[in-house]
Amino acid sequence: MQPKTEYGKPDDLLKWSKQTKNKLESTRFLALRMLMNGLSRQDVMDVFGISWSTLQKWVRLWNKGGKDFVSVGKPTGRPSKMTQEAKDFIVRKIEFTSKKTGERITGLAISGTLKKSIRDQIKEKCDLLLASQDGMPPAAPKKNSGKKG
Repeated sequence: MQPKTEYGKPDDLLKWSKQTKNKLESTRFLALRMLMNGLSRQDVMDVFGISWSTLQKWVRLWNKGGKDFVSVGKPTGRPSKMTQEAKDFIVRKIEFTSKKTGERITGLAISGTLKKSIRDQIKEKCDLLLASQDGMPPAAPKKNSGKKG
């Protein structure tokens, strides 16, 4: 099955591939363009590192409705687990530390701070849950004496 030219010519596909900011969409347009220009399916699959079934799907979508059917919609996948509260915390931490020390903050430092904050929150929730099951008040948080070890 070859891509139909009724929805667009090879030059249109090239133009659309340059206009889009979505890499997958651009790849689809260029693969279809190569097929329209007479390259073999195997050559197109080798160039883009795609399977026969993927290329076949793109051709079917194109022949069904052209550009709109080949276009990539809303990204799929797992939604972010980070809450808005956590994002706000990161921003505040960066702004506070940057103003205080004048130093740049690395991603590793932010990650460590977040992990510690999340660990503390989980521990607090577990303590509350255990205390409510035992009927005892939760343990008071330990004070850090500043000594390591």
